[in-house]
Amino acid sequence: MSLRSARITVLATLLFAGCSSDPPAADAATTPDAGAHDAPTATRDAPAPAACLSGTVCGIAPSTGCAGGQSCAYRFDTERTNECVTPGSGALGDACGTNADCSAGFSCLSGYCTEMCCPGEGSCSATTACDAVTLTASGDTIHVCLCEVGGTSCPAGHFCNPLGDGTRGTCLAQGTCNRLTQDCPGAQGCYGTVRECAPAGTAAVGAPCMDHHDCVPGAWCRAAGGTTECASYCDASAADTCPMGTHCVSFADDEPNVGGCYPL
Repeated sequence: MSLRSARITVLATLLFAGCSSDPPAADAATTPDAGAHDAPTATRDAPAPAACLSGTVCGIAPSTGCAGGQSCAYRFDTERTNECVTPGSGALGDACGTNADCSAGFSCLSGYCTEMCCPGEGSCSATTACDAVTLTASGDTIHVCLCEVGGTSCPAGHFCNPLGDGTRGTCLAQGTCNRLTQDCPGAQGCYGTVRECAPAGTAAVGAPCMDHHDCVPGAWCRAAGGTTECASYCDASAADTCPMGTHCVSFADDEPNVGGCYPL
């Protein structure tokens, strides 16, 4: 599922990878899950829910209450309900639009297949750790397998995308396209720290945007005075080529020379 097909439904205080007026640790696309209507904020030592990951329909870790090859995934409408879905093929950190895009054991949270867990049950894969996150819009507390930013807790081919205090995050699948050279095939652009090839946007630098891939190739979506607008990617290791009144700041991700143009 392309990031293009998962649209923003809520602009929450803290997203997995939201636009920011300050240099972010990552510039992945701001695409919350359309089913969850929410976004997570890390809250270390938050109390566990009364029934870990349970809902009115099914339980997640382990998956209970579903039949016919379906699995339980997280869902919150006016209260936590969870849902039984036929699993898709999306693995850890892959882009998704709904829970059905993700494989069994994962839920689509903020646009990416995320591993849910229960404290003390050792259900997290790789070397991630189960910890609490609070959803900003609903206030619901859930448990998610979190990685250490800058560490080696994510599987090969993934990176740890920070949230909350910036020291922990979730593992996202890492693409290979280049945001500076824009080497995606056909009429596509390379967007975000996830470096995903997506259909090229049409919003020019300075135009309003809701997601990175709304912008023309070579640009990304950043916060600007309470709104969001397209800004140019830039080479932080070379002479500054940003427009007057802005300067190039590295995103400090796995491509340290790649940055964005920020106001002075």
